[in-house]
Amino acid sequence: MALGGCSAFLVLAAPTITNFPVSKLLAETAISQDLEAASFFQQGVTRYNRKDLQGGEYAFRQALERDSNLGAARNYLGSIFMEQNRLYIALQEYT
Repeated sequence: MALGGCSAFLVLAAPTITNFPVSKLLAETAISQDLEAASFFQQGVTRYNRKDLQGGEYAFRQALERDSNLGAARNYLGSIFMEQNRLYIALQEYT
């Protein structure tokens, strides 16, 4: 049950284009003041959504190198590791 809650948070935390009224606000809200970090984060989201887990992991790690306060990137990494059955590493990212 808790994992489902995390998934819902991830969808809302990531800037996406949907028909929901909130999406415009999310798309306009910068994920980071560091443009490189924000760019890598968006690349990670795109790759994750395309099921390119290795590419997503790389992009999220690059984003975190530039801005270590990107909690959403850590959540995505946790999800990637969960999908790869790397549970211990996933737990580290979630905490």
